[in-house]
Amino acid sequence: MSPPNFPGLLVERRTLEKIQESEEEFCRVVFDGFLGISKVAMLKPEFSRFLAHDAWEAYCGDVERMQNVSMPEGKEPDHFKRCGCLAYWLRRSSPVIDLGARDGVYIVTDNPMKEWRILFQKYGRAFLAFALGYHICLYYELEAGGKPPSRGPDWDYLENVCYVMKCKNISPHAMGMVYKSFFYN
Repeated sequence: MSPPNFPGLLVERRTLEKIQESEEEFCRVVFDGFLGISKVAMLKPEFSRFLAHDAWEAYCGDVERMQNVSMPEGKEPDHFKRCGCLAYWLRRSSPVIDLGARDGVYIVTDNPMKEWRILFQKYGRAFLAFALGYHICLYYELEAGGKPPSRGPDWDYLENVCYVMKCKNISPHAMGMVYKSFFYN
């Protein structure tokens, strides 16, 4: 089972630049994106504005450090690097305080969303962070005239990347390389 096209994911031109410039825009993109992604499992997460502020500050600090320290002079971090930072900080300082099962039950055995619910139960915050970054990268690649990846993340890949994001130490730079690997031809 591969990830669906998530409804409610409002990625547009300059999304990454806008979320770095404005905490309000950061919260809008993240909260709306997480709500859209969560619909596949019939969940409605609750968010903390306080934790979102922490994630936004850490994200901005990382991108600014990258621009000033590790990038050649005059060169900006690409969308893969920015999304790597975004996913890292959304996982580490997740603004999600509750995944909010709409029907009050996380796992329903005859529910067609059972597999998604299990994934969210095990790795909810990590999956939301990964999926948002992936879809922003996909938008930026298509907007630049690139091709969609020949193969997106399959179910096994999603479980593994979510496990690593949740339980292991993965850097923002490594997350950027993970995203870039989908579009490498």
